[in-house]
Amino acid sequence: MSIPFERADRALSSFVLTSVPFAFVFAIVASVAGAQVPARPTPNTTYGVHVFNDQNATGLTAAQVDFCAQRYAGTQKQTRADADRYRAVNPDFLVLHYRLGQGLGHRSTSAPCNPNGGLVTIIDGTWVPEWPGDAAVDENWFWHQNGLRTLQCQWGWYLAELDDTSWRSWWSDRVLAQLEHNDADGLFADSFLVPNYMGGFSPALPALDPTFELAWSQKMARFMDFMRARFASRYRFLPNVGTWLTTRDQTDFARADGVFIEGFGYDAWEQYGLEAFTTQSDRLLGLIVQNKIVIGQSYRIDAAWQRMHTLANYFLIKGRHTFLNFETGQAPEWWPEYDVPLGAPLADAPTTTAGLFDPAKGVYTRAYSNGQVFLNAGATTRSFALGATYRRAIPVGGGNVPASGVLPSTWRVDTTSVSALTLAPGEGAVVLVDATPYELVPPIVFAGQQATMRVRNATPGAVQTFFASRAPGATLWPALGVTLGLASPRVGGFAVADARGQASWTFTVGAAGAALHFQAAEIGGATQVARIRVH
Repeated sequence: MSIPFERADRALSSFVLTSVPFAFVFAIVASVAGAQVPARPTPNTTYGVHVFNDQNATGLTAAQVDFCAQRYAGTQKQTRADADRYRAVNPDFLVLHYRLGQGLGHRSTSAPCNPNGGLVTIIDGTWVPEWPGDAAVDENWFWHQNGLRTLQCQWGWYLAELDDTSWRSWWSDRVLAQLEHNDADGLFADSFLVPNYMGGFSPALPALDPTFELAWSQKMARFMDFMRARFASRYRFLPNVGTWLTTRDQTDFARADGVFIEGFGYDAWEQYGLEAFTTQSDRLLGLIVQNKIVIGQSYRIDAAWQRMHTLANYFLIKGRHTFLNFETGQAPEWWPEYDVPLGAPLADAPTTTAGLFDPAKGVYTRAYSNGQVFLNAGATTRSFALGATYRRAIPVGGGNVPASGVLPSTWRVDTTSVSALTLAPGEGAVVLVDATPYELVPPIVFAGQQATMRVRNATPGAVQTFFASRAPGATLWPALGVTLGLASPRVGGFAVADARGQASWTFTVGAAGAALHFQAAEIGGATQVARIRVH
């Protein structure tokens, strides 16, 4: 299933549970370390699919805003007014500020490479020109090829000299001011890769020049170090590194807080096959095992089997802060496979894809708490037995979220019983132990207000016990015959599951700024642990 958000880690000095009619009140006193930290936490993506959507259009309906704020981890390139709309629903909703990572936008271009169109715009609260004016720019800010400023012909921006101190000072000052004005959580640094890998510059950069490329990678490394020092852990620096498939690329993106991959999964495999999968995924795993942020965005999503390839790739490499997006445009999207209830991985992601390859089956695979994921990244059809009977997930429908914010009932995930798989080249599959697992559905919680915790797919008629704790752990609860994933759990409430297997418990939280852990259980079974920050 898709999980909207993780709440921040906070130290709790006390945790008191008292009962009142029809609700339970949690009185919490939080102590927060004095070090500078992001105002909003990066979601923990261990359980389920976590969506970080690309730029949403302005003017969404209230219902669409509500949907996005509760179902996406965040988005980018939003005015302050639009960001505030999302935060009114979910205060932890992340927004990234968009800037070119190594350039200065000027004007749109006409052929062959003339910057004579409208000014390029960015957001500083509202949309404003990026170009500060001809009199304000310093010629030392720009990279010069053959003695001339280097213009990106398609998008109308000039390549910057990343080592120039005046450029660094002016640009970082502007970015920091805009981050504050926009109430943004980090910088989406677009087009941040060795520039001759992009092409389209005038004067032309060398098509193949290892010396130039290594020197530029080193420039980028120094610039990332500079920007992260300026951000001082308050903001994230997230570069768009393209597909990250050029094998001679030596850029150390571990110096950033993570990366945005434009052309993730099937998009890359379709071009270059197995080598694309291993190159891209190995590089991403190198960041994921360091708990870096990875946002994988795919555009080749016309067919469900294409999306299932990318979804399988996501599940194979997913770590603590790994996000996915199937992108069609600025309208908000939703795809039913985001809700595939695979659960959490049984082991941490390996350092390379070699740790995911099953030579007996000839495919890449990873085990989860509620099933397994497989991807045939090779060029030969593979058939193999599963060793048990599973339910294979088959998504139906998906697309733009309606103005009502209510998804069509025809959008769903069907399942079919399988004990073996045959995967064509490029085909991915997710197989489930239980297509309708027992799950806790956590709410967004505000201090002093009532919230409702829900379970689904419980045993109809079974008593549901809701637990809360300050921290995860392992506690045997003999009365139910389960081991809870909580340390020193307290019982919060009880409910009886209805004929649909649903039950709920309403409670009130007393103070903001703390994290709580919740779990529900019935005789013989327990849900996942849900971690919630109090606003």
